[in-house]
Amino acid sequence: MPLLKADAVTAVLQDLHVVNRVGTVDTKDSTVVGLRFDNAVALLTARYGVTISPTDIAPALFGPLVAWLVEDCRALFYQEPDRAVQAAQENALLATARSLASTQSTVDGRLATAVLRALGVLGTAENPTPKDLALVSDRLIEVLDDLERRDVIVIAAPASIPSAAFDALRAFAVEVLAPELGGRAADPALKTLAEEQLRRVARAGYTVDDTAETRIAVRVLRMLGTIQPTENPSAAELAAIVALIEPHLRDLEAQRIVSLSDVEMVEEVGAYPAFVDYLVASLGPLQPRQKDMAMRSAASRLQQLAAGEPTYLPLVASYF
Repeated sequence: MPLLKADAVTAVLQDLHVVNRVGTVDTKDSTVVGLRFDNAVALLTARYGVTISPTDIAPALFGPLVAWLVEDCRALFYQEPDRAVQAAQENALLATARSLASTQSTVDGRLATAVLRALGVLGTAENPTPKDLALVSDRLIEVLDDLERRDVIVIAAPASIPSAAFDALRAFAVEVLAPELGGRAADPALKTLAEEQLRRVARAGYTVDDTAETRIAVRVLRMLGTIQPTENPSAAELAAIVALIEPHLRDLEAQRIVSLSDVEMVEEVGAYPAFVDYLVASLGPLQPRQKDMAMRSAASRLQQLAAGEPTYLPLVASYF
């Protein structure tokens, strides 16, 4: 038989030793404890998202619920409540409810569970209540918006997290939420590492059109170390380099080093390697003296081409 509200009320009155001589409870007493039962159910739902049905109380929840109600009702019968015991029973209720909660099957639900476990909000065998999920779900959307805004990775929604990004996103979200949910400061090193892993996952999956401009831009970004040799850039990274190609061509022409009308001509005359090296030297983090030497070296090779003394065969190739 299911455990009912009436069973809980009777158990509370018995624990309080408020019974008639024949062992039954008074209607007036059961009514006032019944109201406290209703208040307790509403409180647990509002505070934790724990749902207790008055017509079917889970056996595992019955004991700590009755113990909590006993302390809540003592003052009604001129007894001193023990608030420490009540708090312990409230924690027991929550832990039990979490142990009874269903395992999350969606990717965002699994991520929220993993984050809450890593922060110590959930035990290793516990699953989140609806309230627990709400704590993380809204913040995860903010995390994804932040990562997209900073051009780390684009994930449209928590429900569409790619498997390759799951662990890194969990680690990143844990550090973001640590101050408010984990009771500790974020670890900057762990957060940076997780962000870099997300960046790598994103760039391993990007594709770009195979054009003269993109071939040059991708090669420059790889040589600068912005992306790895097998990765492709984000749209923003690609656009930033493509936008610098034309100004550098015009700069070479203004210095009377070489006149190249467009990027297609760069490849046609075999200037691709020297021009890429010139861009890398110009944009890279070299010290002024080193930068000047590297740019002069690349410019010298371009001048040789302009003078009809090519040191490289024309190069037109795909790097994707």
